[in-house]
Amino acid sequence: MFQFAALPELIFRNVRRQLPRLAAMGVALVAAFALLLIGNALLLTSSLGFERVYTDHITADLTVAAGTAQEFTLFGSQAFLVGEHEVPPTLTDGPELLEALRRQPGVAAAGGLVSANARLEIDDAELDHVLFGVDFAEYRELFPDLELVSGEWPEPGRAAIILQEERYRELGDELGRELEPGEPVLLTSASANSFTIREVRLAGVFRYPVSDPQLDRVALIDAPTARALNGHIYARAPQEDEPGEDDLFEEEIDDMFATRDDAAGDDTAPDDTAEADEITLEMVEEQFAAEAPAGEVQAGVEGAWSFALVRSSDPSATPRSVASALEAEGFAASEYLVRGWRTSAGGSALLVTVLQIVLNLGLAFVTLGALAVTSNALVLSVLERSREIGTLRAMGAHKPFVAALIAGEAIVFVLAAAAVGLLLGGAGAAVLNRAGIEIANPLLVTLFGSERLYATVTMRLVLYHLAGGVLVSLLAVLYPLKRVLGIGPVRAMAGDSQHD
Repeated sequence: MFQFAALPELIFRNVRRQLPRLAAMGVALVAAFALLLIGNALLLTSSLGFERVYTDHITADLTVAAGTAQEFTLFGSQAFLVGEHEVPPTLTDGPELLEALRRQPGVAAAGGLVSANARLEIDDAELDHVLFGVDFAEYRELFPDLELVSGEWPEPGRAAIILQEERYRELGDELGRELEPGEPVLLTSASANSFTIREVRLAGVFRYPVSDPQLDRVALIDAPTARALNGHIYARAPQEDEPGEDDLFEEEIDDMFATRDDAAGDDTAPDDTAEADEITLEMVEEQFAAEAPAGEVQAGVEGAWSFALVRSSDPSATPRSVASALEAEGFAASEYLVRGWRTSAGGSALLVTVLQIVLNLGLAFVTLGALAVTSNALVLSVLERSREIGTLRAMGAHKPFVAALIAGEAIVFVLAAAAVGLLLGGAGAAVLNRAGIEIANPLLVTLFGSERLYATVTMRLVLYHLAGGVLVSLLAVLYPLKRVLGIGPVRAMAGDSQHD
């Protein structure tokens, strides 16, 4: 009787004997595994780099938005054509929500963000921007790696804007001069029935690690100004030496809604009082805005954030766990949407995901090619050994023993080829990293999260490919095993490879 304990020795002896016959298959497998390792190492670098850029500078690890904000990302609405005119829903209980988030054990920091779209004008130069309205002190703690190129962070309570470096250069080129800190910047946003204009001061310039059309449009402004541009405002903050908002309305309410008949009885009334019939809320808001000194923050709806950004300190802090924790704190799950960084960013982040899928599909075709070559070589090898296998069965070897023998030989051979291929792939990745190949295409820069091509080889990635080698060998041996086990011992010994 054939004992399974004798299989290892028999397997290695047969593999050594068949090496010349399977040399072509070995070369194909070595090349396939080398390419797979390099390709997946590049994809791993892409995934880690892209995640690092967004989580460390833009989205943090998680975001919380109003429950109706599925189509909104930090960069605005995803609706086609009209998206830039839509305002994200607000988290009106923002302060309470942020405090609840900060109490969670897996949360390191949390901060609010107001997302707005506006046209930015400096003299004759104008460009559309995505504005992130933030508390600058809080934002710096949330994103300590954010690099300020020039200028300084605005003081609390001041209306100010910080431009992204690429857009700063574009505006300078259009004006033909270098922009200076403190210059007035006019921001205009439009909604369905009105528009809002605010003036802020240029405080500085910041830089993201990569240049991307979506990121280049981002500018940082104070939260109250962002709320005003989104329409969440009721007046400017009253000064100590001037009447409050209520007093102003009490004194001028009759004038604001005066009619032509009222004006006729007042010798001091202007001739154009008929225009008072057309006064709207937008006109009142513009009145307050026009009277506000340049750079003064307008009084807005406090706590009206578009998003709450969450920096996690524990990998277990997932969207589901944070949503459950908020629900336990009394925040209804149906009213809040907790998302990961990729869906919170949308746009380029999702496009890069698609590109990574495409690249993986290409690598999958390489794997299928290697599988086809391996399967074909094993079929020929097994059929050529049909007389030997028939003899083993005639001597008492059962089908499970023969199946284990053939599968073991395939696994040993494929793993040996995979090991050589992974060594060559690791060497190729090291050479690629040392070469420091620069990437000129902006899309590829975004894809890999760096301006240089770099491959990240980890032990986990190597083990993943070795496990893939075992899977390939098992799949490749299925058809040869079916063929050889279907041959009767007598016919196999006679050299007949046809089925019984």
